[in-house]
Amino acid sequence: MAETEKVKRGLLGCPGLAPPAPGRCRFGTLNCQGITGKVSEIIDLFNANHLNILGLQEVRMRPENIAALRRAVEKAGLKLYIDAKDCATNAQGQAAHGVAIIANHPLALDRNPLKKRYPGRSLFARVHVPRRRPLRLGIPYHDATSAANAEDQAGAMMKHLLEMGDAAVAMGDWNRVKEEPPFATALAHNSLI
Repeated sequence: MAETEKVKRGLLGCPGLAPPAPGRCRFGTLNCQGITGKVSEIIDLFNANHLNILGLQEVRMRPENIAALRRAVEKAGLKLYIDAKDCATNAQGQAAHGVAIIANHPLALDRNPLKKRYPGRSLFARVHVPRRRPLRLGIPYHDATSAANAEDQAGAMMKHLLEMGDAAVAMGDWNRVKEEPPFATALAHNSLI
């Protein structure tokens, strides 16, 4: 796709955005609604916004296709983090849900206590921070078809991140609004910004 078409479609994010200051890390999140055929656009978005870590929701990736996706991302000088054992399928056997991270900053996948209860709906990582404790990262893609499931997933994710005892960032597709739990409670206690 030509650069001008990308700008028209808003895929380049914030034109003229300066790179993050040394020692800083810039995060982004994107519900890609299926990653097949969109890798180059996502990498363009990553680079144009000078991101270091991009959380992806709804990647819809089958385990057997992850190696090809990883090669495409690595060809751009980036790393792909995805749990091949946590790829969900729908009733028709098609790839569904799925979360991943594309990064140029050191991180490692972390234990995911939600994987059995809500397959393909969350990913946890430890982000390396020089001379400090790691930053815990949670990438959710919560259920939009069930408010009760979305609320349970959101609460469980926040509880897990807070119990780790480190600084934490949770970013992604929550399918919740700020007036709904657990956000309303967290906002009332100044736990979220």
